[in-house]
Amino acid sequence: MCRRNKYKTYFIFILACLLIFGCSKGESNVSSNAASPPVSDEKAETQADANEVKASQEKNIASIRAVLETELTVPNESYLQVQQNLSNKYDEIYATDSEETVYTADPTEGTPEREAYTEFLKQTYEPYFTENGFDFYTSAFALTFHHLGGHPEPDYEIRIQNLKVEKSNNPRAPLVYNFTVLIDYIPKKGEPKQFTMTGNAICPEEGKIGELNFRDDGGLQQYIMDSQL
Repeated sequence: MCRRNKYKTYFIFILACLLIFGCSKGESNVSSNAASPPVSDEKAETQADANEVKASQEKNIASIRAVLETELTVPNESYLQVQQNLSNKYDEIYATDSEETVYTADPTEGTPEREAYTEFLKQTYEPYFTENGFDFYTSAFALTFHHLGGHPEPDYEIRIQNLKVEKSNNPRAPLVYNFTVLIDYIPKKGEPKQFTMTGNAICPEEGKIGELNFRDDGGLQQYIMDSQL
């Protein structure tokens, strides 16, 4: 009888140990699983941020390319037409005014010719520039490659052979994009010649250029001027 009680006591002790250690292990697994960070969610968020940055940069590059393609495709017949109409309007106004006339504003303001010219610039450049960038660029630099020879109409063609736009690697210039353009210069008289042009653009807003500069035209302007002599 004592032996039976002894075996019974051992059996109850072993069973109790199994139950205790089994529960502890289960609780440990639950606790361990609960403490695991949502790694997949963090990775997804990081990837989403990277995709957003890449998409923004691609929009900036697309805007820069669009402006350069317009600027360095000569001649642009639509531009030459509105520009010639505006020039004729100036001649008309000056021909009917006396020499003593003093103009305090552009005499073509409000005329259909001026409005057509302004509308052309808006359609051509406004989608790619900030408001201030558009005003500055169109008043100072737009379509100047049509007039490098000093004539109202170019006696040459310019075609883009290769165009590369890259975001600057300079950490101090996160908004800057550098470009390199290989162009074909094709004069009506003379031999074609290639030039490599470089410059940069600043994009303070997504897909919008605040400033665009040609740093080096590869000697194009000087070559054209020399050929006019």
